[in-house]
Amino acid sequence: MSEKEDRKLVTKEVAELAGMKPPSWRARVARGDAPKPDGHHDQRTPWWLESTVLEFIAGRKPPGRPRKGSSGS
Repeated sequence: MSEKEDRKLVTKEVAELAGMKPPSWRARVARGDAPKPDGHHDQRTPWWLESTVLEFIAGRKPPGRPRKGSSGS
C-alpha cells in the first residue's frame, strides 16, 4: 500500500475537524478567514482536501480574545 489518500471533506466534516459548527465554518470561508474549497461535487457542495484543513488548523490562532497582560503585584 502506498501513501494514504487525501480525503475530500464536505462542510460538516471540515467544521467538525476544525472544532466548530458548519455555519461558523461557512462564515469564516465567506470572510476569507478560512481556505476556499479545493473543489465542488456539484454546483452547491464544496469540498476541501483533508490536508488543506489540517494546514489551516495548524496555522490558526487559538479561539477567543487575547489575554490581558498582568499588571499585578
